[in-house]
Amino acid sequence: MIHLIYLHLNGNLMWVLFVSYAANFPYYKWTAKIAWKEINFDRVTERVFAKDKRFLGPVYLYVLFDTLSWIWCLCVVSGVYPSWMPAEYFEDKITKTAGGYMCFVFVWGYMAGVNGLAGHELIHKREAFDKMLGMSTFTKIFYSHFLLEHGSGHHRNVATPEDAATARHGENFYSFAIRSIVDG
Repeated sequence: MIHLIYLHLNGNLMWVLFVSYAANFPYYKWTAKIAWKEINFDRVTERVFAKDKRFLGPVYLYVLFDTLSWIWCLCVVSGVYPSWMPAEYFEDKITKTAGGYMCFVFVWGYMAGVNGLAGHELIHKREAFDKMLGMSTFTKIFYSHFLLEHGSGHHRNVATPEDAATARHGENFYSFAIRSIVDG
């Protein structure tokens, strides 16, 4: 759907998405209410939901559609596309300027980042197919070692000084991000 809107609005959708992300993120952060009591499933209900395969369908579809979107983005930016498809599907409508290019990269990068949430969910499943599919979401952003680092590093050392994925008390975002990338 988003690709059709992109085609028919000559790429102007990117600016709308960029502004909505830029405006909504700080707005929700500033106005978020802290729940009085966090409610989680009890262990029995959690096991029932974890074993119900119907909940994996939307995750699989999201990974599929995001992967197709990622390939489409590569085709648009590179100007190379499958010869059996119409060229107008891959017409570059926004990346001809530096601002348009940055907007395109931000919006599609943000969507790939959200796909990492699906990948994170999948690598926690027991089946090899789910782990492989989850790892593939991180391969697109050159972070395929997430499967090993997350399970063997973060989960084993969570909230300890050895955990690269946990910010230290008083640590600012930038030093945490650099330390997390290097140590991870």
